[in-house]
Amino acid sequence: MTNPTLPFRHRRISKTSFFVTALPREESAIRILCGMLGIVVFAYITLVSISIVNVIARKEAMDSATALRAVVGQLERDYFATSHGVTLQSGDSLGLSPVSDTEFVHRPGAVGTAGATRNEL
Repeated sequence: MTNPTLPFRHRRISKTSFFVTALPREESAIRILCGMLGIVVFAYITLVSISIVNVIARKEAMDSATALRAVVGQLERDYFATSHGVTLQSGDSLGLSPVSDTEFVHRPGAVGTAGATRNEL
């Protein structure tokens, strides 16, 4: 009777090698899995860094929008202060005449600022 043998390849363990190949395609499978793990780690780091940059850019945009609102408010204040100084007598002195049969439309909700919610990470 002969001794049955297993269909595995045997490799001598050297001092620098940590892996022993037991199956024919095990070494290539380990390389592929390590490569896939590297790709997944790289993708994760990239996506996290992109989301952090987005949060920072959003905060800077919100700060610049707040500064822009302040400038617009100052310009509106100056406009109203200047418009109250314009009267019919000052228009006559500039050579302007009143217009008859004028109609003005006022829509109270048409002009305004769009509110943005702050839901950063």
